[in-house]
Formats: sequence, C-alpha cells, structure tokens
Amino acid sequence: MQSLHKLRDEGYIAWEYPTSRLLQLLPLGKYSGACIVIWGGILACFAAAKNYPGAIAIRFFLGVFEAAVTPGFALLTSQVNTQFSAYWEPSEKSD
Repeated sequence: MQSLHKLRDEGYIAWEYPTSRLLQLLPLGKYSGACIVIWGGILACFAAAKNYPGAIAIRFFLGVFEAAVTPGFALLTSQVNTQFSAYWEPSEKSD
C-alpha cells in the first residue's frame, strides 16, 4: 500500500512543471476545470480496479491530474489579488 501513495507523488512531481506552463498558456478556468473533472473520472475508475497494476496506473494518473490544482489555485488567487488590491490597500494619511 505504501508504494501506491508514492506513485501519486511521482505522478504529481512529474507533471507539476508541464502543468504550470500549460496554466500560463491556456485559459486558467478551462484547464483547471478540465483537470479536476478528469481527476474525478479517474478516481471513479479506482472502484473498478481489479488488480494491483491497475491500481498503480490509476494512482499515477491521479497524481498527474492533481498536479494542476495547487499551481492553478495559486495563479488564480494571485490574479484576484492584483485585480482588487486597490480596494484592500490602506488609505494614505495626509498630514
């Protein structure tokens, strides 16, 4: 069982840089949404895994599509922060 968890991490690490580049090139909402929906479909396929090699492949691809979540949400929050930063900055006092 420990190697299944490790395979998710290996898929995550292998795909984190390419997904970071794709998030910059493609529309953020569409790419992140597609990755999350595909991740959910792969997770549903985990119930159909009949043997250990099938579970290994599923865990690897779960890591691949989960790699889009962290950089995607970091990019999303950085865009929102710069868009509304004028409203959040404290007003300057004039003496």
